[in-house]
Amino acid sequence: MKFKNMKRIVALGLAMMMAVAVVPASAVSAKTKYKTVKEDGKQYIVFGSYEQDGDESNGKEPIEWEVLGKDKNGILVVSRYILDCQPYNEEWTAVTWKTCTLRKWLNKKFYNTAFNAKEQKKINTVKVKNAANQRLGTDDGKNTKDKIFSLSLDEIMNHYSFNEYNEEDYYGYCQALIVPSTSYAKNKGIETHSITEHDYNSCYAEYGYTTDCIGSGGVSWWLRSTAVEYYYACIVGDNGLAGAACGDSFEHNVVGVRPAMYLKK
Repeated sequence: MKFKNMKRIVALGLAMMMAVAVVPASAVSAKTKYKTVKEDGKQYIVFGSYEQDGDESNGKEPIEWEVLGKDKNGILVVSRYILDCQPYNEEWTAVTWKTCTLRKWLNKKFYNTAFNAKEQKKINTVKVKNAANQRLGTDDGKNTKDKIFSLSLDEIMNHYSFNEYNEEDYYGYCQALIVPSTSYAKNKGIETHSITEHDYNSCYAEYGYTTDCIGSGGVSWWLRSTAVEYYYACIVGDNGLAGAACGDSFEHNVVGVRPAMYLKK
């Protein structure tokens, strides 16, 4: 259990640097059959619905998806906000993405809750690659076929440009990866962290963060990549730190879920 406090240690160091998301011009300018919203240089697709405002009496709210790019699988999108909090695996036991309970939850309960039958037909089933952790050498298990998934460490490294990046140890800081949580996820107990003006002046400004990060209320969220051994998964920290050794214990149930998927072009 000596690694149990790793996330806490990382969280103290999760307070420093910045970058902006890289959204290929082809993805931003592409004309799609989906309702889109453009804001701060990013494109979002409005698709599906999920409880977000914490008031279930008024029904579910439309989900906004950040467009990361297009490839042979379709349009890669990830939710704009942290939509829920779940453990990576319900028991603290050795698993990979293929066998974890988070994968099952995303592809069954979330999939059927967030999308109606017509919307489900627009979501592609794709081969999800699960590569070994480049720094730690842990095997992420066999590739899977999924409709909904969590991004991998490699995918965020490829789709976001890090202002501060340590290539040798494979980690970096990125303001664009600070993602706020919905009220619904907060009500379920997700842990949030807001950057104060003092935090910003003492460290974040030095590494290129903008003042927009102050009071941002970011939360940690799961990646599908394994971290230390097979009892920990990689996370993106509440202030944008992501790396091969930045992880949390599988059964920790207050880490955010940020679903990703490929939509049909």
